[in-house]
Amino acid sequence: VCVGAGALTAWDLFLDPQMVRSGLWTWAQDGFYRGIPLSNFAGWLLVSALVMLVVGRVCGDDGPGRGLLVLYTVMAVMETVAFAAVFEPPDLLVAVAGGITMGAFAAPAWRRSWRR
Repeated sequence: VCVGAGALTAWDLFLDPQMVRSGLWTWAQDGFYRGIPLSNFAGWLLVSALVMLVVGRVCGDDGPGRGLLVLYTVMAVMETVAFAAVFEPPDLLVAVAGGITMGAFAAPAWRRSWRR
């Protein structure tokens, strides 16, 4: 539950800057990370923990399977490339922060999945 919640919150390091940049939402007070307040990430962590509890109940001890790991990894790579080279203007801080953080969750998950 904790690892899954952390992994989904790491994904938000990409998602929220993208939504703010697109003008889909703004924050009443600027936060430390591209104007996003820490409370947003705390909220993601809490909601993600609840989601992971539900996924754990539905999928059992084996977890959701390799398909979600593939999706998570693909999204990490695509978001990193997008923020580094596709979006105008590029945002290397978001590319590096999101890529490293999501990668820190994906790499050990892949290692674990290969041991099975």
